Amino acid sequence: MAVINKLRIEVALLDHLYPEGNGAHLQPWGRFSIYILREGTLPPLEIPPRVLLFETQWDLAEPAQWFAANHSALRDTTLPSADGYPSVLPRESLAQAIRRLTRRSFADTEEDSADKWYDDLYDYHERHGLQSALPGAKFPDIIIGSQHGVGEISRTSLMDDDTEDRAFSYLGAWAYTFDMNDFLDHTLHTFRRMLVQWMAVTPHVDAQRRANVILQDFAGLGYL
Repeated sequence: MAVINKLRIEVALLDHLYPEGNGAHLQPWGRFSIYILREGTLPPLEIPPRVLLFETQWDLAEPAQWFAANHSALRDTTLPSADGYPSVLPRESLAQAIRRLTRRSFADTEEDSADKWYDDLYDYHERHGLQSALPGAKFPDIIIGSQHGVGEISRTSLMDDDTEDRAFSYLGAWAYTFDMNDFLDHTLHTFRRMLVQWMAVTPHVDAQRRANVILQDFAGLGYL
C-alpha cells in the first residue's frame, strides 16, 4: 500500500510567555506545531509515521488570519516564470526554485521587467512562506504551495550568502508532498476551534472582539 502524506498543524493555547508585554491580553498565545503524517504501510526502519517539521510559541491569531487570507493562493498560485527561467525544474522543490529564481539577472535596460519579477517573487513568498504567518517570530524559511496539483512543503539548505538566521541550519533541506485540500480544510477547522476556545476563556472584551472579527473571516469561507 502506498504511503499517503498529510500535512498537519496543531495549536494549543498556553499561558503567555510575556504577559506584561504591550497588548499581550489581545493575543491568544500558544504552541504552533507543523508536522507530516504518513499514512499507509511503512517498512521497518522507514521514516516514522509522524515527522515534526518545526514547533514554536506565538500569537496564534496571526497564523489564523494568514491561512484564512491565503488559503486559495496556497492551493492555486504558482511561481513566476519566463523564457529560460521555468517556475520549477524537474526534481526541484519550491524552496529551491525560489532561491534559483531570486538569482535571475537583468540587463540595465530591463529595469521594469526586473521590478515586476522581484515583486511577483516577493508576493509569492509572502503568501507561501510560513515566516509571514508568524510575523516577528523566530521561524525558519519554510514554503508551502502546490506543484502540478499536489501540495508541497519544503525548505532548502543555507547558502554561503544567505542572510537567514543560521540558528536553523540544523534543519537541513527537505521536501514533502501532501494532500493540499485535506490540509487546508483541517487547518481552517483547527484555527476556528482555537478562536472559539479563546473567545470563551478570555475575560477581556477587546480580545473577544478581536476573536470575533477573525471568526467572521472564517464564516465567510464556510467555516461556521
